[in-house]
Amino acid sequence: MNKIFLILFFIISLVIFSEKSYAQSNTTIPLPNIGVNVGTSDKPEDLAVTLQLLLLLTILSLAPSIFIMTTSYLRIIIVFNFLKTALGTQQMPPNQLLAGVALFVTFFVMAPTWNE
Repeated sequence: MNKIFLILFFIISLVIFSEKSYAQSNTTIPLPNIGVNVGTSDKPEDLAVTLQLLLLLTILSLAPSIFIMTTSYLRIIIVFNFLKTALGTQQMPPNQLLAGVALFVTFFVMAPTWNE
């Protein structure tokens, strides 16, 4: 009877005082201020920051498709896929490895064009 009472008392005290064992000091992390303001410029040639941001995001979103359309990357990756199918290996080499090799071969093939 005494053992049961002692175990029950221990479990109840753990439940009651467990909240205090997780206590932490109140630390506040300062949040940075982020603002995109539309302001005026002294020079009429300057673009607004919002337009610059819009143009930058447009270029970044269209860059992969422009790269695929203007280089031989797509043709090389298709040939590698045909080669993988012809060899009968569906899982090896992985597609990420083939994409990396195709990217390297594309840079190698397009280097004379980009140097002109």
